[in-house]
Amino acid sequence: MILLSQELPFLLVLDLPETGLHPAWMKTLSEWIKTAAAHTQIIVITHSPDLLDGFTDQWQNAVSFNTDGRGRFLPTRLKETLLLPKMAEGWELGDLYHVGDPAVEGWPW
Repeated sequence: MILLSQELPFLLVLDLPETGLHPAWMKTLSEWIKTAAAHTQIIVITHSPDLLDGFTDQWQNAVSFNTDGRGRFLPTRLKETLLLPKMAEGWELGDLYHVGDPAVEGWPW
């Protein structure tokens, strides 16, 4: 409900906001996040392909975290050269994540 608040904090971190929500609500949740993001900085951590789909139009803001083989997590920006051809075919971020496509780094296996 904080996403719909009239007074937002300076920074809002949402860790797994999809937890406990039906997948049908992911589109609505992503729209609420984007609306609130126009007024404050928001960091969203998710493993939900359904929620990621709602941010396909803002793929430039997405960051993937991968391990370096020594247990450290490294942030990686999505690569336009890999992503745009897939999006032209009709793929969304969550779909690419779900199938483990290198454009979004995919599942952790």
